[in-house]
Amino acid sequence: IPVALKAAKAGDTINLMAGTYNAIEFTDSTASNLTIVGGEGVYVKKIRLVDTANYGCPDNLTLKNITFNGEGITSSNDEINNLSVIGCEFIDGAVIHIGDCVTNGLLVKGCTFAATNSTVNAKEKTAILVQGVSKNVVIIDNNITSSEHNAIQVIKASGAVTIDGNTISDIGSRAIRMTTNTGAVLAITNNIISNVNTNPTEAVENNGEIIKITGFVINGSFVGNTYDNNDISFISGIGKVL
Repeated sequence: IPVALKAAKAGDTINLMAGTYNAIEFTDSTASNLTIVGGEGVYVKKIRLVDTANYGCPDNLTLKNITFNGEGITSSNDEINNLSVIGCEFIDGAVIHIGDCVTNGLLVKGCTFAATNSTVNAKEKTAILVQGVSKNVVIIDNNITSSEHNAIQVIKASGAVTIDGNTISDIGSRAIRMTTNTGAVLAITNNIISNVNTNPTEAVENNGEIIKITGFVINGSFVGNTYDNNDISFISGIGKVL
């Protein structure tokens, strides 16, 4: 895979051969607009998007149909522009952990997350964690189960964030946890949630909260979300200081 990445040109698609890949790392010279495709028998322990003298995250990178069974996708870039993770499977502790960087464009769609409490990944227990200032984040149609901590956590949202159509169950803490900056526009809609706050310590600290949003939200919607088949009401409402 390092040879293929080095030779790739903008817009290329790289199909991974069956096997286990311990780590795939992108350099600062990797072409943009790449699509990396997995498939049956393809297992990736880790994809690293790190900002050092030699590594980085190419713009418009798409990761598709890959089974992650180690740390998953980890990032500590200064900036991520349009990263798409589509139809991937995260098992044995694998997660998506976007580090403390500027994110402008993140799509996580149609993925499954299971057993993020595995000892394989002792560092991060939230299935999808986006740290740093972020906007244009879309998390839709995923199935998340057995996260030891939160299912989805977005920190410092400063623009549009959509969390829609996800099925979330058996979560140690909250289903969704968000902190927002001025400018945040949220659409949290049509999520089917069950059995959260399964960790007794977390349940006490959370006061039974299923979804928690703090900060300032200027616009958005919060409809169609259910917990154990009952509608979830949002006490403070969109458009208020929370």
